[in-house]
Amino acid sequence: MQEKRNWLGLALGRLDQTDRYILELAYMGSPDSKRRGRTFRWPSWKEIADKVDYSESQTRERMRVALLQLMMLADQTTFLGMIR
Repeated sequence: MQEKRNWLGLALGRLDQTDRYILELAYMGSPDSKRRGRTFRWPSWKEIADKVDYSESQTRERMRVALLQLMMLADQTTFLGMIR
């Protein structure tokens, strides 16, 4: 499990800072732990787009591309692991 956590940290570090922030908001919610508390809810795309100063469609597209980049990195890691 620690190995996967380390890989994810490295992979996210390769993303553009804005793309990483979009993914964090979309999948982990507010970075402010006080706001996440008991009344946790996922932010809407409108809220995420407002925070990164993009339109909703641009924000969704950036998220889609960032997820594709992570999938490609995962595939590369898998293939490298098979070579050894």
